[in-house]
Amino acid sequence: MKINLFIPLICFVLLLSSCSRTDNNLGNEEAINVLWSLKSIVEGLAGTNVNFNMGTVLWTFNDSSNTLTVINNNTNDDVYDGLETGSYSYTMTTIDGLEYLIVNEDYNLGRLEYINSKLTLDNGIPLDGLLLTFEIYIP
Repeated sequence: MKINLFIPLICFVLLLSSCSRTDNNLGNEEAINVLWSLKSIVEGLAGTNVNFNMGTVLWTFNDSSNTLTVINNNTNDDVYDGLETGSYSYTMTTIDGLEYLIVNEDYNLGRLEYINSKLTLDNGIPLDGLLLTFEIYIP
């Protein structure tokens, strides 16, 4: 009798363990083909956390031309807000399984991660690095 209960329990555990936890993550193509709004920037050493209103700083990736278009409407010059308004060439490169955004062929903006409709850009510098967080912008 115990064996009859044990077999379904094993099957259930195997079924749960085989499910992917990345179902909520955006794939590269989905993440690139949306309009991103800068939500916040966290500076490590300074401990500064700056929040932005939705639509203040917008990034659009064009994967067919490898162009990043930035519309930066932030008027506070005392706050770091990433790239200025303009168009930038970009590439994405994978190093040790992590994806990095390179702008204008030589400027590494950091590691990209797409999770739950959010994009994070972490320059990976210990203690005094920057972490930029973007959300999908729907006007």
